[in-house]
Amino acid sequence: MVAWAISADQPLAHGIMEQLAIANGLDWTMTSAGTGNCILARGPDRAQTRTAREHGYRYQQTNLRQFRISDFDDYDVIYVMDKNNLADVLSLCAE
Repeated sequence: MVAWAISADQPLAHGIMEQLAIANGLDWTMTSAGTGNCILARGPDRAQTRTAREHGYRYQQTNLRQFRISDFDDYDVIYVMDKNNLADVLSLCAE
């Protein structure tokens, strides 16, 4: 899962995606990364943690890291959060 900044929001999206994959019998290895220069380690947002728990999702702190060119070789599928992140990731393809 690629977003501009890895922040308190990213673990929720990661946890939901991971549980959906497991529920559908997909044996995926997942990681989360950011495309921007801003990686925040504020820790889990309490409201998101509560909401995730209420809906049966795990909320975990992911390994915070920058998106790397090597991710294209390391992963079969790369999901991005929005069009801006898609443009950032695609711009790395040219490198």
